[in-house]
Amino acid sequence: MTTTVVEQQLEDVYCERIEAVERLVLRGRRPRSIGHNARIGEHGPRLSDPVVRLRTHGGGWGIGWSSLSLETAQSLVGCTVGELFRMPHGSTPAGTCVDLPLWDLVARLLDLPLFRLLGARGSRQVPVYDASIYIDDLELDDEHARELFTEEVRSGQSYGYHHFKVKVGRGARWMAADEGLARDALVVQAVRKAAGDQARGMIDANMGKTL
Repeated sequence: MTTTVVEQQLEDVYCERIEAVERLVLRGRRPRSIGHNARIGEHGPRLSDPVVRLRTHGGGWGIGWSSLSLETAQSLVGCTVGELFRMPHGSTPAGTCVDLPLWDLVARLLDLPLFRLLGARGSRQVPVYDASIYIDDLELDDEHARELFTEEVRSGQSYGYHHFKVKVGRGARWMAADEGLARDALVVQAVRKAAGDQARGMIDANMGKTL
């Protein structure tokens, strides 16, 4: 499909009118229970993600992650696809965020994979990492904390993960500041050692640091 053809079809796509906005929740179960982050307590074994499905008067639809409020969802009914792209503050601010289902909708209406619609110039591979290493050690001493996080890395590796993101920020709420910082460092070192030199490590403080 040539660029000119896509541009011509986009004119029709922009005129498609939103007929319904459905707010859905995808629910699942984690391989193991997840602990705290710097701000929020036990996450537990279950998870849920909000998604939105946009439907147009012509029968098209698109779906994607979105925390759209009911009020905002109702306000989008009757808008054209073009109007959603021309929203005064964009389609991504908190409370609006229809960009993911919107792009999915446009790609489906054009019968194109979204990556191709966006240019198809990026990598065909996306690196992944285990993001399930939370603050699970609040009742443990240093030695047992090391053992726990070594085991969590081993668990991630058993699912095929090679890289790991670690939750830090214990001193924001769960420990005294100095004690929390020391434990954060210990855990990061334990994860790094267990993951190996070839692994990539990341940290996420959930705004639990003052830097």
